[in-house]
Amino acid sequence: MKQWKPTPVLRRRFEFEKKGVPLLAWVLSLVLVATFVEVWQATRVSEFTLQIDRTEKALTQAEARQAYLESQLAATRTRPALAPLALKLGMKP
Repeated sequence: MKQWKPTPVLRRRFEFEKKGVPLLAWVLSLVLVATFVEVWQATRVSEFTLQIDRTEKALTQAEARQAYLESQLAATRTRPALAPLALKLGMKP
């Protein structure tokens, strides 16, 4: 019977410079990601600013409408405005 002997294996030395990602690639990636994040944040801020402007415009319109309706209501609650309505309903002023 033959005895088992481990066969020799030629191993290469692991060279970090050739197998890894170069430092320049890491720096370039970091700069690109930072630029992307900066542009994205600026875009989001612009979007939020436009949304706030639209909301302020809608609020101004709603306040103007409310002021108009309140003035209409105040005008119809006066004694001279209610007198004809009271006569129509059979009430005495």
